[in-house]
Amino acid sequence: MHGVAHLAAKKQVAESVERPLYYYRENVQGLLTLLEAVADSGVRAFLFSSSAAV
Repeated sequence: MHGVAHLAAKKQVAESVERPLYYYRENVQGLLTLLEAVADSGVRAFLFSSSAAV
């Protein structure tokens, strides 16, 4: 594997206000899990694409 592109995150504003812990787990903890797996596999190229609800 040469690199990883991370393009996923949850971003529904209303739902995130109603369920903040769910969004924290999905977005923050999910990213941390992915980063640990990437680091463990020795991949050094990582592209993170942030998204925002407008």
